[in-house]
Amino acid sequence: MAKICKSGRMDSVTLQRMRCGGLALVAALALSCASAPSVPEWVRKTPPPDGRYTYFTGASSASDSATAFNDATSSLVAGIVQYMSLSVSVTSSTEARASIDEYQAQITQTVRTESKGRLVGFEVVEKYIRREPKTDRYTVHILARYETKELLKEKARIEALFQESLDAVAAPEARGDAAAAEGRLFDAIRAYAEAMSAAAASAIENAQLKLERNAKKASALAATLRLTRTSEQSVSIDVAGRLPPFTVKLVTNRGGKEEGVPGAPLIVTYPRRLPSGRTGTGTARVFTDEGGTATFEVPAIDIVGNYRVTLQLDFASISDLLWSLPSRALPYIDALENELSGIVVYIPYRVTSGAKDVPTTLSVAQDLMSSLSYLFSTALR
Repeated sequence: MAKICKSGRMDSVTLQRMRCGGLALVAALALSCASAPSVPEWVRKTPPPDGRYTYFTGASSASDSATAFNDATSSLVAGIVQYMSLSVSVTSSTEARASIDEYQAQITQTVRTESKGRLVGFEVVEKYIRREPKTDRYTVHILARYETKELLKEKARIEALFQESLDAVAAPEARGDAAAAEGRLFDAIRAYAEAMSAAAASAIENAQLKLERNAKKASALAATLRLTRTSEQSVSIDVAGRLPPFTVKLVTNRGGKEEGVPGAPLIVTYPRRLPSGRTGTGTARVFTDEGGTATFEVPAIDIVGNYRVTLQLDFASISDLLWSLPSRALPYIDALENELSGIVVYIPYRVTSGAKDVPTTLSVAQDLMSSLSYLFSTALR
């Protein structure tokens, strides 16, 4: 207890002790402040881009430092992806998805290992880790910088992949619209099928709606198509005779007016005699001209009977695209193929034996034989 002299003042020894204690307390406080790490300015606010670099930060808190660091790394990667205005969920092609995944993995690996050269122009500048004594939680902050020119170059590369994904659907649909407007309906249907295939294989926004829209466009056009015969309806030839050329026309009804459809492939199926002597089939492929007309010849079979030539729209190239679609698109596939498979025309013809000439020939032969027999018997007399 401090001693008080009769005058009411503390003695000199007590005052001296108090002065020393106060100085010790101040020194302790100063030492405590000096030992606590100061919070970097970049933790409070991400540095703005300078003449060379663009800066990114990531932060997270967790009960252990490893989790906090991993989450802070994810936060940093998300910031870079956001800067590029990208989202993996709208990637529409395998190539684009793979590129984004690889890019994010490279950033993550660079942050974790603090290596240089994995990504050109990207590096970790500093890390700040703080443990909160009251909550016993760790907070991790990461500062990274990216050379702006390399960042923009990478952004342009990935944007090009995204555009390719979008164009995979939009471009063929636009071609289909243009072909339909010009009357090239087969080309239009094939382009819509290509757009359907691209939409089904992508994860772009509203991909299902785009698939449905193109499917409806294709089916609507296919429903307007039909094949008609322009050559004579009935053909009859003798054995070893020659069939006349056949002519058909692929038409559509546009605004109440019938128009020919150019550039459409047709499969011609006709009967033919096999080397074994049996009847088989042959095939040929023809295309409609600018007026929608196709003229062709087929060899006649030299066997008496009734036959027919079949002409059908060849939509194999469209079917190849349709069957690459997933099962959820099956109703659209069936609807379109049902319309296309009905575009067919049959041309009958008949092969006759020419038997009506046989009696006359036999009669002449018989008269000749009788005359020769008579002359021979007369000579013998």
